[in-house]
Amino acid sequence: MCHRLTLGMTPSRPTGSHTEISMSHARPHLSTHARGKGHSAIAGVAYRLGLRLLDKRTGEWHDYRHRALGDEVVAAFTLAPEGAPAWATDPFLVWNAVEAAELRKDSQVGHDFRIPIPFGLTDSQAEAMARSMGQHIVADWHTVVSVGLHRDSPVDAMGLPKPPGKQGFHAHVYFPTRALAFDAEAVRDPDESGQGGSDGWAFGEKLHAFSKKKAAAVVIAELNAQWAVLANTHVAALGGVPDFTHLSYKRLGLDRVPQLRMGPQATALERKGIATRKGDALRAQLNVESAGGVLAAEAVLARAHEAELASSVQAQVSMATAIVRPAPVAAVDACASSDASRTWLHPGGPIVFRQAPAPVANPKGLAERFMAELAEKPELLQPSAAERTGLIEWLQRIEKALRSLAALALRLADLRERRQRDDTARATFLVEGDDRRRRRAQARQSVADWLKAHPWQVRLSRMVGGVDRKPTELAALEATVASFDAEVQQFKRGAADAAGRIATLDAHIARAETDHDRANETLTAAVQSVTALEPLYGLVLLSAADPDHVARVTAVLPPAPQPSGESGVAVTLRTPSAELTVPAARPRLM
Repeated sequence: MCHRLTLGMTPSRPTGSHTEISMSHARPHLSTHARGKGHSAIAGVAYRLGLRLLDKRTGEWHDYRHRALGDEVVAAFTLAPEGAPAWATDPFLVWNAVEAAELRKDSQVGHDFRIPIPFGLTDSQAEAMARSMGQHIVADWHTVVSVGLHRDSPVDAMGLPKPPGKQGFHAHVYFPTRALAFDAEAVRDPDESGQGGSDGWAFGEKLHAFSKKKAAAVVIAELNAQWAVLANTHVAALGGVPDFTHLSYKRLGLDRVPQLRMGPQATALERKGIATRKGDALRAQLNVESAGGVLAAEAVLARAHEAELASSVQAQVSMATAIVRPAPVAAVDACASSDASRTWLHPGGPIVFRQAPAPVANPKGLAERFMAELAEKPELLQPSAAERTGLIEWLQRIEKALRSLAALALRLADLRERRQRDDTARATFLVEGDDRRRRRAQARQSVADWLKAHPWQVRLSRMVGGVDRKPTELAALEATVASFDAEVQQFKRGAADAAGRIATLDAHIARAETDHDRANETLTAAVQSVTALEPLYGLVLLSAADPDHVARVTAVLPPAPQPSGESGVAVTLRTPSAELTVPAARPRLM
C-alpha cells in the first residue's frame, strides 16, 4: 500500500481505490461585540472561560460552568501587560471594569479572535499555542486578554460524526476595545469606609485601529500572519507539514470557491436534524467537490506549492524550530500511483509518493528572505555558524521594530487626527461662544433701553392685582437674553471638554512618540549590528525588506562601500507599491 502523498499541503488520506488530498484548513476570524447588537462583555468572557460571572452594570448572572464540567473548555486564563496590578488577571474584576469604561448604549465592548488549532496537538500543546497568541496581543496592544481553549464539537456543521483525528481544538482570544494604562494623577486612597480608592490603572484609550476599515485590515492581517507562524511552528515540532497560511484562495491566485459558512443558528438546527437553506447549499457544494469538481483547483494548489518548495519558501515556521531544532522526518518508501489517480494531474513521468519536506523558516519573514538572498550571492562573505545565529537574532529584532514602527505610525496618525478634530471643535466653540456673548450683550442692552423708555408700563404691570405681569415685548426681550446665555454656557462647556480631551491626547501622543523613538533606536542598533558583520549586508537587507519598510531601513542604514566591479554583486531592491509616508503632526488651532 502506498504511503501518503504530500504535495506541500495537508497530508492526504488513502480512501478506497484512490488517494484523496485535503489541502484546506480553517482560518482565524475576528469579531467585535457591541451593546448595540445585544452583546455583553461579561457574558462573552463567561462563555469562553466556562465561568459564572455577575454583570454589575445590569445585575445579571451569566453561568457557563457546565461547559467546563463537560470538558468543552480545556483551558482558561487571563493575561495582563507587564507591571499591571493583580486584579488585571481576575476575569470578574477586569471585564466589569471594561463594561464600566463604556458609557454609550451602542459601545463596542470586546473583540473575539477565534483561532483554529492544528490537528494532532495535545491539550498542553494547544494551550501553549493559544497562550502565545494571547501574549502577542498583550504585548502589541497593551491590553488584557482572556483566553478560552475549547474542544471542537464531535459532529460537523451537518450533524454528522467527525472522522478520527478530525476533532481538535479552537481558541477564543478575547480582549477589550481599550488599552490598559496607568495614570499617576488618578491614584487616590480609599475613604474611611474603604471605598473610592484607585491604584491608577484603568481602561483608557480606545484601540481605534480595530474599528477603522483601512487600519483594521492591516491589524487583522498581522494577527492572522502571527497565527500562521504559531501553527506552523507547532506542526513542524511534531514532524508534520507546515503548510498553514493566512492568505485567502484569491491572494494565493487560486480559482477556488471557499466552503460556505453556515453560522451558529443554521448549524444548531442542522445538528438537531432540521434542514436549512444554508445546509442544503453546503451539501450541494460538498457533493460537487466529492464528485471531482474541485480536483483541478487542488492540482493548481499543489503545483503552486511545489514551486514554492523549489524556491526554498515552503512554509511559515519560526526560526527557533527551523534552524535550532528542526523537526525529524521519518523515512518513507516510494511507489508509483495508479493510472486512475493521474487523470487529474499533468501528464508526464511516474507520479511518486514522497516524504514531507523538512520544515524551513517562514517565507514571509525578513530573516528567511535575507538568508535566502545571501545564499544566492556566494561572492559575499558568508557568516559562520555562530555568526549566523547572531545575525538571525538581529534580523528578527529588525523585523519586530519595523512592525512596531508601522503600528505606531498608524496610532500616531489616528491620535493626531483626533486631536485635530478636537482642536477644531475647541476653536469653533470659542468663536461661537464669543459671538453669543456679543449678541447676549446686545440683548441685555435692548432690555435696558426698553425699561428706560417704558417706566410707567413696568410699574403698572406690577400694580395690577398685585401680580407681576411683564409686558409681552419685555418678556420676549428677556427670553432672548436667557437663550443667548444658555448658548454661551453650552459653548463654554464644549470648549472645556475639548480642552480636556486635547490634554489627554497630548499625553497619549507623547507616549506614542516615545515608543516610536525607542523602536527606531532598536531598529538603528540592530541594523548597525548586521552591517558590522559585513557592510554589504546593508544592500542585502534592503533587497529582503518589505517594500513598505525600505524607506525606514534606508533612513538608519550606515553608508556602505560600493561593491567593486570584480565582485559582481547584484542587488535588486524591491519597489514599493506606493510611496511610504509617515503622517506628520497637523497644525494645531489654538
